[in-house]
Amino acid sequence: MSRIDRQALLPLGGKASAVLIESAPAGRCTGQTGGCMYELSGDDLLWNWTRWCWSGATVGNMEPYVPEDEGDCRPVNEDHAQAVDRLYRRLPRHEAMVVQAEYTRKNSQFGRYSATERRVQARRWIQQATGAVLRDEDYRRHLDQFRSLVEREVLP
Repeated sequence: MSRIDRQALLPLGGKASAVLIESAPAGRCTGQTGGCMYELSGDDLLWNWTRWCWSGATVGNMEPYVPEDEGDCRPVNEDHAQAVDRLYRRLPRHEAMVVQAEYTRKNSQFGRYSATERRVQARRWIQQATGAVLRDEDYRRHLDQFRSLVEREVLP
């Protein structure tokens, strides 16, 4: 299921753990009438949080957010974004920078790199800023653990 197929992370009768999709792309569809219900993932919640981080007026030397797809104007689920932000703020700095490199800074700072090159550049950036030396396995583990934590803590 591609990110484009997912609609806004809007609650469906309270705190949402699923999203209603008008069309039925391949994926984990529960077969609801009038569309499909898709389970939200930690990745979905982190992209929602990224849109939330980039929303609003820019300050200082921030780059304005321009969606890759001009038609991508999905609303942000504020409750989910704020819950993710509370978890993010508890991370040690080097782990928070891993999350930044893969989400909030992925396109603005690391957009010109392939996924492998992005990890190498991000690890170099993290080492320069914090002194933490991360192997590729460490980087991936921190990212996967945070994504799992978001999924466990934010979704009911």
